[in-house]
Amino acid sequence: MQITHIQSDEFDFNYELITPKNPLKVLQPIIMIPGVGASKMEAKNIKTGEVECAWMNSTIKTTAKFSQYLWGQFNDQNQLFESFVKDHCDVKPIRGLAGCDHLLDAKLLDLKIFENTWISNYFGQFSNYFIKNFGYELGYNLFAFTYDWRQMMSHPSIQTDLHALIQRVKALTGQKVVIVAHSLGGVLTDTYMRLHPNFDNDIQKFIALGVPFDGASGYVTQTSLLGYNMRLPIAHCVAKGAQATAGTLPFLLNTCHLNGPISKVFIKRTHESEDQIKVNEPECGFESPKYDLIKFNDEVYGDEIPDVLYVLAKKMVSKKMLKDEFIEETMRNMQRGCKRGAIQLDFDAESPLKQVAQSVSQIIHAKKKPEELIEKDFEANTPTLSDFARKDYAWESFSVWGKSSWHSLGQREYKYLDSKFMRVGGDLQFSPEFYHENKVAGTRRFSEMPELLDFYLAKQYFMEQQLGGPQTEKSCTAQVESAPGPWTSVRSQLDTEDRSLLDLTQYVHTAGTVDRAMYGMSLTPYQEVHDIRRGKIVLKPDTDFRFVSIVGCGSETPLHVVYQKPVDRYEEILSQIPTFVQADGDSTVLTVCALNDPFEDAVVEDKIAVYGMKHFPMMSDQTMFELVAKSLKLM
Repeated sequence: MQITHIQSDEFDFNYELITPKNPLKVLQPIIMIPGVGASKMEAKNIKTGEVECAWMNSTIKTTAKFSQYLWGQFNDQNQLFESFVKDHCDVKPIRGLAGCDHLLDAKLLDLKIFENTWISNYFGQFSNYFIKNFGYELGYNLFAFTYDWRQMMSHPSIQTDLHALIQRVKALTGQKVVIVAHSLGGVLTDTYMRLHPNFDNDIQKFIALGVPFDGASGYVTQTSLLGYNMRLPIAHCVAKGAQATAGTLPFLLNTCHLNGPISKVFIKRTHESEDQIKVNEPECGFESPKYDLIKFNDEVYGDEIPDVLYVLAKKMVSKKMLKDEFIEETMRNMQRGCKRGAIQLDFDAESPLKQVAQSVSQIIHAKKKPEELIEKDFEANTPTLSDFARKDYAWESFSVWGKSSWHSLGQREYKYLDSKFMRVGGDLQFSPEFYHENKVAGTRRFSEMPELLDFYLAKQYFMEQQLGGPQTEKSCTAQVESAPGPWTSVRSQLDTEDRSLLDLTQYVHTAGTVDRAMYGMSLTPYQEVHDIRRGKIVLKPDTDFRFVSIVGCGSETPLHVVYQKPVDRYEEILSQIPTFVQADGDSTVLTVCALNDPFEDAVVEDKIAVYGMKHFPMMSDQTMFELVAKSLKLM
């Protein structure tokens, strides 16, 4: 895929002039960019014009609104992730600070008791700090850029708007801008810089807050299989419906073009299994007479936006995406998640009693939430004591850039990297410097410790081998030590060939089922991120651009995803909740992944690993505010 470099003269920079309260006070203009899930989204009914908050909705129907409006699939033709209900409503981010001030859009959070809680504050408290303490003014020298975080970070729908805002702010203030970006917002910034070779004409500084430059963690690695609910009390499938095929996902996984450790999925596969991964199965066109027994009634919805399961059911039937043996059960499930009378089924036409029973069931049973019908039965597949005692399996390993029979995008092997803190032989040998440094629970700076990344690499290897196995499982009725996994030694790690996580993901969502209809993958976003990250970020020889990174450390953060219950068929993992091999991070992003940025040392002002700082709570952390202020020479 050809990458288009966007030039700065392609846009109209009309803007409303804002008169500053203090025109004599010159402050560097800041553009704040939120991370994944942190831009609020709204849905506008195409027929009525009615607008409703899709994420996060302040009512008790938050998860239902998320599923209704944000579930969707990637479209290869326009390279957009499209909501299933796209023909009935427009889903867009809420613009400006109002779209990223706090994570939960509820008036209750305006109360003082919630003032310092992380869920009630995102860029809202950050902006208030700079307004009150240093005289910043929203709309003049302080801006927020929100976006649809389901899309590829390179898509023109995002890049064009970000570029236009940067140019507006520069024209308004007469200064280069400072980008302060959290998490995925930093990945978006990184992508922008790769697509705009002259970005340092417009951007003075990039301050990265917990940005996963080389992938996030095991939480993201599991997303295409389980979904990542951000550890909120919502069903896994709710998150998965907006994540598994989203253009965002490849931008949050390990980069193909770097060296070092990578996040993997480990599976116990039984010796008797004959299941083989096949990825070239058809997506649709499955013939069956049962399709003629399904009728849809759009009229029951009137001007309302149809239920997402109704739209999905129509898509599956029109494209014949279900195999014969799955049609009846799937359609009955879809019917239970729709308005009464929307889906009419004649499977029981020859049995009047069954027809009556079906009609009565529709009347007495309330409409089900999508997650009640789609979520897997994880409890029934919790590993038991006998599962841990089994020996009839072999470990298999999967990574996003593992060996594939589906694509030829490239491979990245797991590597151990020597440093002053560690040497690789038959086993890992950690130096006295490592053991000394590892005892220190404090903040570390690149400006004082140039080997910062090397240390955290060594620490990750150390935790992986020393603390990652054998694992103790507490989900059973008693604690049982399972056999050490391949991650616990150099030899076993390197001897276990990595296969493609993309191949596995496509295969386990079996062709002809609702799983494939919802989660069928596209390679386009992976090709895009592979091509974009192949090159380096280009800077002028005399550039005055500077980079600052503030990352969290000291919290256990998932590195590898481990399915402990042995499986005969790969698709069985979809009904398992995995465990994790933990390493050091901010509880969401591994410290190594945040420190493994693409910037040369010459433009690095500092990288700061703050002990105890966590991924989302950092957005209301006074320490972070002060570090940013000091970088801007305000303190």
